[in-house]
Amino acid sequence: VLILFLVIFIGIFFDIIGVAVTVADENEFHAKASKRIAGSKTSVKLIRNSAKVANFCADVIGDICGVLALKITASFRISFNIQFLISALVASLTVSGKAIGKTIAQKNSTKRVHAVAVVLNKLHLNQK
Repeated sequence: VLILFLVIFIGIFFDIIGVAVTVADENEFHAKASKRIAGSKTSVKLIRNSAKVANFCADVIGDICGVLALKITASFRISFNIQFLISALVASLTVSGKAIGKTIAQKNSTKRVHAVAVVLNKLHLNQK
C-alpha cells in the first residue's frame, strides 16, 4: 500500500513540474543568470523546451504511474468489487492531487522550475 501511495505521489510530483515549466517566465531566469545564480541557465533551457518537458513529466511519467498503480491494485488478489473500489480511490487521489498540484505549480512556477534545475545541475544531467 505504501508503494501504491508512493507511485501516486510520483505522478503528482512530476505533473507539478510539467505545469510549472509551461507557465514559468523565462525573463525572471535571465535576470538570475546575469547574477550567476546556480540553476538559472538550466531553468532557461527547461522553459525553452517546455513542450518536451511537460510532455515527459505530465504524460509519460503520469501514464507509467497510472499503469503501475493499476498493476499494484490488481496484485492484491482480492474480489473484483473491492479491487474496483481501490482503483476508484487511486484514481480519485491521483486526479485530486494533480488538480491541487496544478494550482501550486501555477502560483510558484519560478520556485519549482529553479528547484528542478538545481537538482539537474547537482546530478549533472544538464550537460551535453
